[in-house]
Amino acid sequence: MGADVILTVVVLALVALVCAAGIGVTWWALFGDKARGRRRCPRCWHDLSGTPGRTCGECGFEAHDEPELFATRRRWPIAVSSVAFILAVAGWVRLTVLDGRWSSYVPDAALGVIVSVTPGESLPAWVLQEVAGRAAIGTLGAERTASMLESLAGTGAPVPATDPRARTISALAGCDPAEFAVTADDPQSVAAARTEARRAFDDRRARALAAMPTWLEVRTPAAWPRGEPVSASAWIWAPGRGAEWRVRVSGGDGTWLAGQSARWSDWVDRAFLLTLPPPGADGRLAARIEVETRHSDEAGAFGPWRADGAVEVVRTLAPLDAGRPVPIDSDALREQAARAFALPVTAWADDERPVTFAFDPRIADDAESKDGPLLMGVAVELLEGDVVRRRVEFWWSGDRRTVGSEIVLEDLPALRRVRDRLRAAAAAHDAPAGTPHPADDDAVRPLEGWTLRTTGLREVAMRNPGTWTAYPGARYWSGRVEAPAEGGFREERPPLRRSWRMAPGDSAPRP
Repeated sequence: MGADVILTVVVLALVALVCAAGIGVTWWALFGDKARGRRRCPRCWHDLSGTPGRTCGECGFEAHDEPELFATRRRWPIAVSSVAFILAVAGWVRLTVLDGRWSSYVPDAALGVIVSVTPGESLPAWVLQEVAGRAAIGTLGAERTASMLESLAGTGAPVPATDPRARTISALAGCDPAEFAVTADDPQSVAAARTEARRAFDDRRARALAAMPTWLEVRTPAAWPRGEPVSASAWIWAPGRGAEWRVRVSGGDGTWLAGQSARWSDWVDRAFLLTLPPPGADGRLAARIEVETRHSDEAGAFGPWRADGAVEVVRTLAPLDAGRPVPIDSDALREQAARAFALPVTAWADDERPVTFAFDPRIADDAESKDGPLLMGVAVELLEGDVVRRRVEFWWSGDRRTVGSEIVLEDLPALRRVRDRLRAAAAAHDAPAGTPHPADDDAVRPLEGWTLRTTGLREVAMRNPGTWTAYPGARYWSGRVEAPAEGGFREERPPLRRSWRMAPGDSAPRP
């Protein structure tokens, strides 16, 4: 038995003894001093055994009748104090020893009133925490859950993801009220009524979420090299079931940068990277980021894109004249890169994302030095002959604190041909003997006429936010490796896209 458990048991045993003593004192104060046949004054409790009549010779009090002289003496101050002491000790044990919260005793109705009458930004942290906790286990009830969500979401002002309200809204958006649970013993009419009530609740919740404005925050580094595009960190929260979002940066080439699809959740809560135009000679950065969102219906069909606000970024960055990463290359690094990116491409049973890349990011782990981690920023390209059919940019550092990617190009008709080719080969079981297999035991087959090319790029390596600026003169891999492409097929859907880049001026939605 651990020391903490032993200490807890000892404390609880002592508390039990103290509470038992308190109960004994309470019993004595209320029932321990009975008359037992003695006549006593009910006011001063003077013994009237030898006194004729019902008048006390000590205090002058006259009893109404004879039975009143045989009443039990009640010491109410002692009894009340003892009960209060027992409750205080029990509360201390609950809150301190057993890690309880006093807020857990606040009724649901009281929480609902507090949320509805208190301005959102003024809500106490304990209220938000308690609401989120009860929403997570579904004990609030559908009506109270919907009304709280409408109160929190109905202010008309964006709620930053860093705001404590955001977590509570997310909990309310994802809760499953226990009252909708259907059991096998329910009559058909009851089950149908609960299903209909759940549908109405889901619709009400979706309307409240969809009405919330999208929130976007952009953070830029304090200093940046002259003439280089700025890598800024951004955070977006787009509430609403099945929300998709995209942002467009103007001030440069107006490129659309679209975020990960979130069709199966109730909100989008994502950090991503924005490439902003280079600051001027004086370090002044000026850019405009426009946000658009769209939502899907129950069938999964998306509605039109709608403008959902814009953020103006006007800041002055300290110019760095000697802060660009230094290119390095060697046979050893190229050999590591060849191993890291020699993993087969994966084909999926999906028309919108038929092919994905895999790589091993440990290429930079062995290149640490006093100058800091080796920065990796690469463009991985799948070529058919000399034509690039897919290009993805990856960036990470040796410590892998930040790992990011962006899809730059996808030639879907060509990638579907690759997918169909690998699917047909898998169906024919034509893998030669001794062909290596990946961990999922899918056969790896060569893709004749296709090449996988990996190129180290400074502009991509500089997307590691804060890493290279912390180490002036930090290094990045600038080499290139090529190898014949190999691939394997999986009869399943691929993971959702992280982020992708759309061509300048192209406002068509990406799947």
